[in-house]
Amino acid sequence: MPGDAFAHWLVSYPVAHLNPFQHLLYTAAETCGFRVLPALRLDGLEHVGWARRMVLHLHWLGALLRGCQSAAEAMEAVHEIDQRLAGWRKRGYRIVWTVHNILPHNHQHAAAEIALRKVVARRSHLIHVMSENTGDAVAGHYRLPDDKVFHVPHPSYQGWYPALIGKTAARGELGLGAGDFVFLFFGSIQPYKGLLELVEAYDALRRKRPGARLRLIIAGTPTDAAYCEAVSSKVGGRPDVVFLPRKVDEARVQELFSASDVVVAPYRATLNSGVALLAATFRRMVVAPRQGAMAETFRQDDALLYDADSGEGLVDAMERALAHRVQENVLDALLSRHAPFAVSTAFFAALRGRLDLAEH
Repeated sequence: MPGDAFAHWLVSYPVAHLNPFQHLLYTAAETCGFRVLPALRLDGLEHVGWARRMVLHLHWLGALLRGCQSAAEAMEAVHEIDQRLAGWRKRGYRIVWTVHNILPHNHQHAAAEIALRKVVARRSHLIHVMSENTGDAVAGHYRLPDDKVFHVPHPSYQGWYPALIGKTAARGELGLGAGDFVFLFFGSIQPYKGLLELVEAYDALRRKRPGARLRLIIAGTPTDAAYCEAVSSKVGGRPDVVFLPRKVDEARVQELFSASDVVVAPYRATLNSGVALLAATFRRMVVAPRQGAMAETFRQDDALLYDADSGEGLVDAMERALAHRVQENVLDALLSRHAPFAVSTAFFAALRGRLDLAEH
């Protein structure tokens, strides 16, 4: 590997402090000749003399408009970002954008968010997509130039979270029985995640299958207080529901997934899903709409996916989960495709192969 004087520098923005995605995507950075610099701000990059050796890697673009108080202020911010990107390109910096979602889930200035993505798509040298249908998914709002797009899937979480506790012990910690069938929702508690619909479907399934010992775990950080209260009003105090509306420590993630039989992700809209790969990491299948990366991730066994437009789709998929048994080789193949080091290596190989980076 080249020494620091000849390394390529990748500046990553924004930094996801609570999400290990960036750490996993960059697992092979040093092996591939890159130094990764997490950036809390983008000020001052114009003074860095790393022409053709620096890659600016943009992730969740919503951070660039955070704090804008009006539509006019947001559009002005988009103009300023356009000028900065143009300036960085002139200095020889390479710009890469990873498309995490179509638009931010809780955006306030839709027109500006769309305009921002058009700007970044135009100014980027490369656009990284994690599901092959991303171009079609975003086409109603903006276009991704085909000659800039490269596909490398979302990494799994293999090696990140401890996986030492077994199902029996995990259920004991949560007050669940060996004969229970346990559904797990894991992730932030906010409207687009479809939690109220999940509770309705779960209750409908309990009515359909009165003899089944069904249980539901809901665990994750509330990001919308009113919505969390609405969920709490439906499940609070119920003996069949474990409701944990709080940040889950990394050491406890294994407990939740080990205790579960299947993970449920009934999102109203999704492009990529880290929870799908987290579930697979713990060898659990996912009940989810057949859209975005879900269909790609579970293409070898999509029995628990459902049509998001079907009124009974979610409850029917949850009922199928009661008897479904995934083949172990299917999970083995899925985890092989999404192994963090292999994904990271493919990502950096695309950068080196397509960005015309200086080698000396």
